[in-house]
Amino acid sequence: MKLTTAQTAQNIAGFIVFGNGKHDKERITAPIAEKLNHHKTILAPQKTSALGLRKSIETAAELINRFAKDTIIIIDREHLKNQNIHNILKEYFPQIKIITQTNNLLQLQVTRGPKTAKLHIAIMGNHQTPKIEANIATLIKQTLNINIQPQKNTIKQTLRKHNLTIQDLIKTTNINKLEKAFQNIITALKNLNNPPSQK
Repeated sequence: MKLTTAQTAQNIAGFIVFGNGKHDKERITAPIAEKLNHHKTILAPQKTSALGLRKSIETAAELINRFAKDTIIIIDREHLKNQNIHNILKEYFPQIKIITQTNNLLQLQVTRGPKTAKLHIAIMGNHQTPKIEANIATLIKQTLNINIQPQKNTIKQTLRKHNLTIQDLIKTTNINKLEKAFQNIITALKNLNNPPSQK
C-alpha cells in the first residue's frame, strides 16, 4: 500500500486526512501503509498543518462530495475534548450508518449530496495520554521491551539511544506487534475501499 501526496495519482483507493498535522503521515502512517500487502494507493492532499476535529470532518466531507471515495481521518483524542463528534458529523453528512464503533475507531457509511462512501476515524492516544505518543510508547514496549513515559522528549531520547527513528521501528516490526500499538490505523487502511460486511 502506498501513501502519496501526488495530485495526479491514478486509481486511488481513497483519501486520508491528518487532524494532528502532516508529521503523522511522514513518521507513522506512510511506513505502516507500506507494510500492508496489497496494491492500493491512498492520496493525502492536505497541505496545511493540524486541522482539529471539525476542520478534518469538513475536509473529509468535501472529498467525499467531490469524489465519492472512502476517507480516513487520523486525529489525537485531545481534539475530541468537549466536542460531540456525532453532532459535528451530522452537520456535514445527512445520512450516517455506523459500521463499527470502538473506543479508538469509528467506521461509518456516510452520504454527502448524491455521493456515498465510508469514513474511518482513527482516534489516537488514550484517556490518560490523549495523543499519539501513547501509541508510540506501546510500540516501543512491544519492540524494545522498554516501559517509557508517553512524552515526546522521552520517546526521542529512547529512540536515539537505540540509534532508531520511529520510521525505522515501524519498518522492522512485524504486523502483529504493530497492531497492538496502531490497531485502529491498520484496520482503517485494510478496510479502505472494501464493501462493509452484511450483518
